[in-house]
Amino acid sequence: MNRKPFKYVLFTLVWLMFTSELIVRTTLFESLKTRHPQANWVQDPVFGALPEPESVFRLVEENVNKEIQINKYGLYDPGMRLIKPQGYYRIAYVGNISETGYFSNSSGSWTDHCRQMFDEEDAKVEFINFSLQFPRDDYRNILLIREKIIKFMPDLVILSASLPFNYHKTAKEQYNGFLIEYDSDSCKMALMDNIKIVIKDPLPKLLNASYILRSISRYKNSNPSGLWYGMNVNRTRFISGGIPEPEIYSLSESMLIINQLSEELLEQGISLCLLTPENIDVNGLNPNIGILSSDVLDSCAEVCYNKPAKIRVKDTREMASEIHAILKGFIIPDEYTITGT
Repeated sequence: MNRKPFKYVLFTLVWLMFTSELIVRTTLFESLKTRHPQANWVQDPVFGALPEPESVFRLVEENVNKEIQINKYGLYDPGMRLIKPQGYYRIAYVGNISETGYFSNSSGSWTDHCRQMFDEEDAKVEFINFSLQFPRDDYRNILLIREKIIKFMPDLVILSASLPFNYHKTAKEQYNGFLIEYDSDSCKMALMDNIKIVIKDPLPKLLNASYILRSISRYKNSNPSGLWYGMNVNRTRFISGGIPEPEIYSLSESMLIINQLSEELLEQGISLCLLTPENIDVNGLNPNIGILSSDVLDSCAEVCYNKPAKIRVKDTREMASEIHAILKGFIIPDEYTITGT
């Protein structure tokens, strides 16, 4: 019996598998690489989960591989300090996960670039970023201002928010080396049970050696007891309980919340400015609230604060440049921005 055709077929199949594996590893490595849990999480009575203060973790995400140091307040800004330097104008900014400056492959958030611009001018302006690792969660950010930021006594608070406000009732914590995200105790228990199953089964970890199988597991992981699900959880070290849509406050409720916040801040001598993702009707807002509203459709932004100004935003550096000019020109007193005063 002639075995040569069989050998050729076998060799061709092995060569195709090897080549395919090499191609997938090369082209999809960033999206399929093994990740690590994001920080050690502790439960805060007001905000739910926050990173453990003064902890260090390596963030491994798509196109991201960074070591992150959590400051002593459980937040991300490394330069954060409670006492404001004498003679400085302090700006506190609070946004969402993309505005921390860490959770992407970019060179930093617009707040990082804006801070650098003031530093290069030797301006007496301190820019602190209080953004948290959550999706856009307007009400959680308002709680952050009331419970934490106000203790830092800023001169100006810039709040990134949409109107009407939304609220994500989510919590995070680590369990057996996995990051779990949930919205209820019953969901938490179910996720823990799923992780126990994943840990006991050695096959998903073994099969993750193949990037071809990893790519398949990304799209076939819906069955919590299935093999693909186990592979995906083992690779990402993350499991979510299917977080529901955020609660949406009515526009009138949102206006009332932000007006009350503005009044509370003014009693402490603190101004408030909103950075919103779309043009909004400012009727109903206290006139002392500054508005930076950006139209996503045409990448234009219009700033209404004492004087109207229009800016065009293309990336984080340009956004920083435009907001820096507006803060310097219309909001921050000259005594803090003119060198030599």
